Amino acid sequence: MTFDDVSQVAFSASRFGVFTAFNFVAGGRHEYAVQMRGKVRVAKGMTVTALLTEACNWQTVTGWVDHATGRIVGVPPIWVSRCAGLLFCALFVSIALLGTTFRGAGPFAIGMDIAFGLPALIAIIRWRSDGQVWHRLDALRSGLKLPSTIGE
Repeated sequence: MTFDDVSQVAFSASRFGVFTAFNFVAGGRHEYAVQMRGKVRVAKGMTVTALLTEACNWQTVTGWVDHATGRIVGVPPIWVSRCAGLLFCALFVSIALLGTTFRGAGPFAIGMDIAFGLPALIAIIRWRSDGQVWHRLDALRSGLKLPSTIGE
């Protein structure tokens, strides 16, 4: 898809990260308030292949491949998600082992396990979903015969 016109590009930050919101026209179709994760470059004339969760619903865009650069945009590099998942897993295991070693299987140790287990589980789920999106976009990029960008 080629963006015929792009307007109102805005970057916002929250506790969930940085997002880019924008409007665009492509093929006579107007799309409003599209949001992408990260600080994304969006320009008139840009050609992208997007991955949408729901067909024709740009509110569900999960990422895209920029045809000019071959970069995958909207999804953090896979190594970032892997590092976060591994870090939270290691933290969970160490807290669980320390809790049961020094406190036994009492309510305090169980509470610590739950308190650190949930963030670890969320990080692992995020790692898996980001990895699935990344691999789909990488397959699209390979099918389009676009170059892979260094550092991804």
